[in-house]
Amino acid sequence: MPNELGRPRLGLALARKSVRLATGRNRIKRLIREEFRRNQQRLPAVDLVFYGQSGLDRASAAQVRAALAEIWRRVIDRCAASPPSSRPGASSSSPSGSSSPLSASTSG
Repeated sequence: MPNELGRPRLGLALARKSVRLATGRNRIKRLIREEFRRNQQRLPAVDLVFYGQSGLDRASAAQVRAALAEIWRRVIDRCAASPPSSRPGASSSSPSGSSSPLSASTSG
């Protein structure tokens, strides 16, 4: 969902259930923040919330970056394809049918 700030925002929710050790949760959050900073200029003004699914702690940095690249592409495509009046109805940008342990949704 678009936000009123004119820039994308990032939210992270990694439960201990999905990534057991704090060091693993911090590693994943660090990777997500790094990729968000690298792609922030390309992203539309939306709020993105990431949450981890089981198996995320076994994902390599390359797998996380690949999953994020796909998520960025889907968010950009979805927001570009939607006219501004229909964007508030969009609630999720998670890759459907994907086996990625990383998910994202847009919110407002």
